[in-house]
Amino acid sequence: MSLKAKKPKLWSVDELERIYKTTPNKKLGERLLYVLKWADRKGSLIEDRRYYPQFGLRGKSGIRIMSFWSPEKHHTNPPGSVHIFINPQLYASTKERDMLLEKLNKLLHFSDDLDKLNLGKTSEKSLADLSEDDFSTFLGIIEEYSY
Repeated sequence: MSLKAKKPKLWSVDELERIYKTTPNKKLGERLLYVLKWADRKGSLIEDRRYYPQFGLRGKSGIRIMSFWSPEKHHTNPPGSVHIFINPQLYASTKERDMLLEKLNKLLHFSDDLDKLNLGKTSEKSLADLSEDDFSTFLGIIEEYSY
């Protein structure tokens, strides 16, 4: 079953919840659902208008600092991967951004040299690839750096 919309659409929390609950990769669905609900409760959630179901996370500045990709593979991003935006203006300081990138890179592995990135980078690992301890660490990181 393809989750791709025929044209970009706004993926609501309710739609994402339904998709994550029925995703064949149960571990990935549960983790995406957990982050979705957490971000929604906290006020950090950014609903997305895209072809594939995804959502964003607001940083301390109130602007998107990361996106959580669809649980289904599409042409550019692995299922359940995380995209981090690295524009220094999205963060309180370059130091804050670099600390976030360093912490996330240890868990999710970004393929390119982070110093050479312009806009952002998608993780090589999915949230489902993380051990329980690493997923818990990930949640602590997003708690520290989100809105």
